[in-house]
Parts: sequence; C-alpha cells; structure tokens
Amino acid sequence: MKEKMSDKADTGPFLSWASGIIQSDISPKLVRSSNHSSVFELNTAHCRKFLKIDKDLEPEYEKMKLLQGKLPVPSIVAFTTKEGQGGLLTAGLEGTDLAALSGTLSPEEVVSKLTDALKEIHSFDIADARYAAAGRN
Repeated sequence: MKEKMSDKADTGPFLSWASGIIQSDISPKLVRSSNHSSVFELNTAHCRKFLKIDKDLEPEYEKMKLLQGKLPVPSIVAFTTKEGQGGLLTAGLEGTDLAALSGTLSPEEVVSKLTDALKEIHSFDIADARYAAAGRN
C-alpha cells in the first residue's frame, strides 16, 4: 500500500483501516490538508473513496448522516476513532469539483453554480430534522 503521510497525525492506521473496509489495496493521494485535517482520495481498480482524518469529526459525521438522501452529500461508508482522531470514509460524488473548474469557467459561471448550490442547501427544511430537534447547530 502506497502512502503519502500528512504532517498532522499518523495517517497509517486510518489508511490501513480504510483499505480493510474497501477490501483492496489502495493508492492514497493527499488532496486537501489544513492545520488539523487531511483528506485523501483512495483509488482502487474498482472504486474511488475519500478518507478525512481530523480530531473532531463526529459532529460532521452526524450532520452527514442527517443529510443523506436530502442533499447531495457523499454516501458514508464508515466512521471510526483512533488515538484521539476521527476517520470518515465516504464515496465520491459525481461531477467535478468547482475549484478544479474555476480556471476554465468565467467568474459569472462560478457565481451561478455557487448560487444554485446555495439555493439547494437553503431549500432543506432544518426545522424538521432530528439534528435541530436535539438542539445542536
């Protein structure tokens, strides 16, 4: 298994965990990184998944569970915690990341796509959601 290590935490245990869930060797590629999190694209011969590693992923995991089937969010494959870090394994969404397209689209097209996405997000009635009923933000 090839690994690109993040300087945030030991990603090896999470990459091994994801490989076991996917039941295949993976080729991880670090696609995003910040001071506290790393996101890897995991490619195999038959699938493409994403693994996010962060200290406090459980709230994000809970929100993603709530939004499944209601908004276009990635399907959750698995979630785990190890040594004070969380690992969230998801499927990829169809389409191309807007950041990747921003170099080829006009500013007006980028704004239009962002506007459409925000309209879809704002159409979701959070008042009916369990998350809001539990008093969480």
